[in-house]
Amino acid sequence: MGFQRVAQTVGRPRTKQEIADLIVWIAKKNPMGGYTHIEGALQNLGITLCDTMVKNILREHGIEPAPDRQRKTRWNTFLKAH
Repeated sequence: MGFQRVAQTVGRPRTKQEIADLIVWIAKKNPMGGYTHIEGALQNLGITLCDTMVKNILREHGIEPAPDRQRKTRWNTFLKAH
């Protein structure tokens, strides 16, 4: 009798790529929206994530926090957001 090894992963499952892409898209379209703003927008779509998960996904994609994104926003992007 042999034992079968079962592949086990530790921790939470990875976030689906579609959700990560959506988070990045929201962050790029609304550079003034912070983590909680993006979290709220996702909740409106029925997707439940915490703001820390949003922060980690944005960090993985090289997107800075909202205050830093605001300083680097071009004028025409600012006007479109308002």
